[in-house]
Amino acid sequence: MKNIPKNPIIIGKINNNYNSKELFNFFLYNNKKENFLKYKTLYIKKKKWNIILLNYYIIKKKKIIIKIKNVNNNKIKLLNNNYIYIDFKKKNKLNYYLEDILKCKIINYNNFKLGQIKKIYNTKLNYIILIIKKKKKILIPFIIKKIIKIIDFNLKIIKLNLNF
Repeated sequence: MKNIPKNPIIIGKINNNYNSKELFNFFLYNNKKENFLKYKTLYIKKKKWNIILLNYYIIKKKKIIIKIKNVNNNKIKLLNNNYIYIDFKKKNKLNYYLEDILKCKIINYNNFKLGQIKKIYNTKLNYIILIIKKKKKILIPFIIKKIIKIIDFNLKIIKLNLNF
């Protein structure tokens, strides 16, 4: 079926109305808002998958304001706090989303489990992942090849070049 994405991935969340009954705040999980322009087909899932079409959008600093086609006052409450998905086709090994990374466990060079990623911080230079090990917070720069050795989304594991 065309309405069902083969590889759905969350790109953001609709989070309440924006100064109007028919506009929504949309928080994009991928920090590159210009990528939002590339998504041709967007999906939402309530009881079943549905394609959503946008009338227009406005890109702000921390959010995107969206107007969804065919949404009237009765449907607005149904869309609040829902995730928006795309049908993600991975182009290469380095193409990933923050939502994918949050699902991963971190292991060190000797395959010792350090913990689950709890949060991802965005700095101007790179991302920093937060893991908690025995009530200690560990911050690790997310630098591919130098610190991050392997990312395996099938096994949900990120292996570090570090040993601690």
